[in-house]
Amino acid sequence: MPSLTAERDARLDRLWALLPTIHRRRDAETNGGLRALLEVIAEQLALIEDDIGQRYDDWFIETCADWVVPYIGELVGVTVAPGGDPPSRRTVANAIANRRRKGTLPLLERLASEIAGSPARAIEFGAVAAQSQSLRLPRHLRGRTVDLRAPPSLLADSGSFDLRAHSLALGGVAGQRRSADVELSVWRLRAYPVTRAPAASLEDVGPHVFGFSLLGNDAPLFVNPDGGGTGAAALPVRIDREIFAAPERAPAGFATAAPELWGTRMVDGREMVRSVAIWAPGWPTAKSPGTAPIPAERVIVADLEDWSYLPPRDHVAVDPLRGRIVFPPRQFPRKRVTVSYFYGFSADIGGGEYYRPLSEQVGGTRFKSYSWVASEAPDGETSGLLTRLRAAVDRALQRRFRPGEPGDFAVDLALVDDRLEVSFVDAETRRPVARGTATDRLHPGTSDQARINAAADQAVARFPPPPDVKRVTGAAELRKALEPWGPTLDDEGDFAAAADQPESEVIEITDSDVYQLPIRLMIGEGRTLQIRAAQGARPVIRLADWQAESTDSMQVAGAEGARLILDGLLIAGRGLQIEGAVTSVTIRHCTLVPGWSLGPDCDPKRPSEPSIMVIDSRVCITIAHSIVGSIQVNNDEVATDPIRICVADSIVDATGVDCDAPECEALGAAGARIAFAESCFVRSTVIGRVMTHSLTADDSIFLGRITVARRQLGWMRFCHVAPASRTPRRFHCQPDKAEAEAKAEAVADPLPPEEIEARLAWTRSAVRPRFDSLRYGRPEYCRLAADCPPEISAGAEDGAEMGVFHHLRSGRRLASLRTAVDDNMPAGLTAAILLAD
Repeated sequence: MPSLTAERDARLDRLWALLPTIHRRRDAETNGGLRALLEVIAEQLALIEDDIGQRYDDWFIETCADWVVPYIGELVGVTVAPGGDPPSRRTVANAIANRRRKGTLPLLERLASEIAGSPARAIEFGAVAAQSQSLRLPRHLRGRTVDLRAPPSLLADSGSFDLRAHSLALGGVAGQRRSADVELSVWRLRAYPVTRAPAASLEDVGPHVFGFSLLGNDAPLFVNPDGGGTGAAALPVRIDREIFAAPERAPAGFATAAPELWGTRMVDGREMVRSVAIWAPGWPTAKSPGTAPIPAERVIVADLEDWSYLPPRDHVAVDPLRGRIVFPPRQFPRKRVTVSYFYGFSADIGGGEYYRPLSEQVGGTRFKSYSWVASEAPDGETSGLLTRLRAAVDRALQRRFRPGEPGDFAVDLALVDDRLEVSFVDAETRRPVARGTATDRLHPGTSDQARINAAADQAVARFPPPPDVKRVTGAAELRKALEPWGPTLDDEGDFAAAADQPESEVIEITDSDVYQLPIRLMIGEGRTLQIRAAQGARPVIRLADWQAESTDSMQVAGAEGARLILDGLLIAGRGLQIEGAVTSVTIRHCTLVPGWSLGPDCDPKRPSEPSIMVIDSRVCITIAHSIVGSIQVNNDEVATDPIRICVADSIVDATGVDCDAPECEALGAAGARIAFAESCFVRSTVIGRVMTHSLTADDSIFLGRITVARRQLGWMRFCHVAPASRTPRRFHCQPDKAEAEAKAEAVADPLPPEEIEARLAWTRSAVRPRFDSLRYGRPEYCRLAADCPPEISAGAEDGAEMGVFHHLRSGRRLASLRTAVDDNMPAGLTAAILLAD
C-alpha cells in the first residue's frame, strides 16, 4: 500500500506525466517553468478533489468534519442549550439510540458521561419515599426510617447513596425530595493514581505513623472507578469509613477493609490496584516477604484524627478520610512502607500518572509547525532554483510532520558551495536550532526535479538525530545520569560546563519513587537537557538540607543557548534557582510545591519562599499545565533587557490568606520591588500580588493587586482584576464591566453619591471569585465554587470560566446536560442535577 506522501507526490506529478515526451524534454532543457506551473495547477486540483471527498465523508457522523457535527445533530433533533456548547460527535452519534432509552435511569447517567464528561448516579425519589408497606406485596429492600438506637445508620452516606426513607415535600420545594422526581448527582473530581510510592514517615508524631501523601499532608483517598467495584465503589468518590469498611465485622468487633476496595487484582495479566494497597516488607514478622499487599483482614478502618487509636498486634489502622496509617507502636515496619492509592483533583495539571504528550526536540521525528524565514532572494537562476527547492523541502518536511511540541520554528534554506542547507531557527530569537546539508551539489541552473527532490530529502534527513533518552530508576542512576551536566572547574578555577555534554539529552525517570539528592546543573552552550517523568509515573524530587553554608535549591546555570525542560515532576523541599546566560527554562506538567512543603492541614511550611528565583539571567521561562509557588526576578534593570515569563493553563500560588499582604507576592523582586520581566498569563489563576515590568493577560484570575511599570505595553482581556490595580488597557474585565453597568443604572436613577459608592462596593464584592479551596493539597484546590458569580464562571472570551480550569468548560457542559436531561425525561417528571462534590 503506498504511503500518503507517495500518493501526494503522484497526484502532483500526474499532469506532468500527461504531457508528450518532447515537451517534457524541452522544459527540462530550460529552467523547468512548465513543470513548476503544472505542479501548482495539480496542487489546486488535489485540493478540489480532497474537498469533494470530504463532502462524501460529511454524510456520516463518524467521518464528517467537526463543523458539520452540529448540523447533523440538528437533523436528528439534538437540542442545544442557550448557554451550552455545541453537541459533541459522540452525543450526536448516540442521539437515536438514547431516544429509544428515554426515561430510564441508566440513560441519564450515560448522558452525564457523554455531555459533561463526568460520572453520575441517578436515583428515583419514589424509591426512597416513606410509605406504608402492602401486606400482600412487601418490599423488604426498601429503605426504612432512621433508627435512633443504631448510631452507625446515622453516619450512612448522603445524597445518591442515602437509601433511608424520606418524607415527602408535597409543595415541591427546591432541594427537597418529592415522589416521582429524579436526582442526578454529578462528580466533577477525578481520581488519579499513585502507584508503588513510598509512604511519608511522620516522625513528629512517632515512628509507627505514616501518611499516604509523600508531602506529609492529610489527603483523602478516592475510589478507583475502574477497580471492579459496584455502587459507590464504581465512582470517583471520597472513601469514607463506611464505604471502606467490610459489611461483616471481624470477630474482635472492629471493621476491616472492604475487599472490593483493598488490594490488587489481575487484569489482562497485569497486577492492578483496586483502590488502596499497602506493602510492608518484614511486617508483621521479620520473615514476611512483602511481595503482596497487607491482607484486608489485617486492615482496621479507624478515625485517626488525634492519633490516639492504636491498632492491636499484627494489624494496621487506616483512616481513608485523612490518608493516615498507624502501625502498633511496638510492631512498626523497619523497612520502607510502599503505598498505592488514588487522590482527587479537577484536571490533568501539575504532573501525575495521567497521559500527557511528551515533548521532543527539533531534529528528531516530531515537528509542530513552522514558517519560512522572510529573506531577500538572489536574482537570476539561483532565485528560480531556490523557489523550486523551497517546494521540495516543504514536501520533505511534511513527511516528518506530526502534531506535537516543542513550539513554533522557522525554516530557512540557502546554497552553500552549491549544496542545499536547510536550517531550523527559533521563531523569536532567530538562533539556529538544527541544520542539515545535502551531499550532492546543485548548480544554479539545475532543473532536474529528481535531483532537487533528492537534495531536499538529504538535507532534511541530516538534521541532528533525536535526543538520547536515558531511562533511570533509583536515586543512584539519576545521580549518575546528571554527572555530565554538573559544574566543573576550568583552567582559571571558575565553574564551567563539562566538555562531554551531548547536544541534546533526555533523562527519563521511570517510577514514582522519591529522589532525594542535590541537583546543580551547568548546561553548555547550545545544549539542551530534559528531565522528565515517563508515562504513567510521578517521581518526586525532594531537595533537602544538604549544606548549611549555602542554598539547597535546584540550581540551574549555563552558557548562551542552554535550555532546560522539566516535565512531569513534583519538586518539594526547595525551589528552582536560575543564573547565568541560560536561554530558556520550560516547566510542563510539573508541581513546584507552593511554600516548599506542607503541614497536616495543607498549610505551607515556608509561605514566603519563592518556587522560582532568577538571578542575573536573561532566561525565558515558560510554565504550562503546572502548579508553582511565587516567582522572584532579581536582575540588573540598567544593563539588561527584561526577561520573558509565559504562564499558560497553570496556577501561581503565593500561599497567602490575604492576597494583598506584603508577604503574598506571586510575581515580584526581592524587597517588594517590581520584577524586571515581560509577563504573559493565559487561562491561569494567580494567588497573590503581581508586580511586573509589563503584562499581557487573557481569561485569567488575579486575586491580588497588580502593579505594572509600563502600562502602555500589553493588555488585559476577560480577566478578573483586584481593585486598586495599576494595569495596562483592560477589555471586558471584572469588576470593571459590572461597575460600568451599575454606574449606568445610577445615572438612569439619580442617587446620592454615598449610596452610589455603596452600590459600587457591593458590586465589586458580588463579582469576586469564590473558590472551594485555595490550599494546595486539597482535592478542590482552585476550583470555582458552585455559587461563584456568572461573571467569573462564564466570563472568559468564549463563555467558559476564567482561570486554570477554563479548558474543562464546566458551566457550559452542565448547561448542555440540563437541556439533554429535560429532553429525555418522561412527560410530567422533573430531574434535579446536583453537584456531589
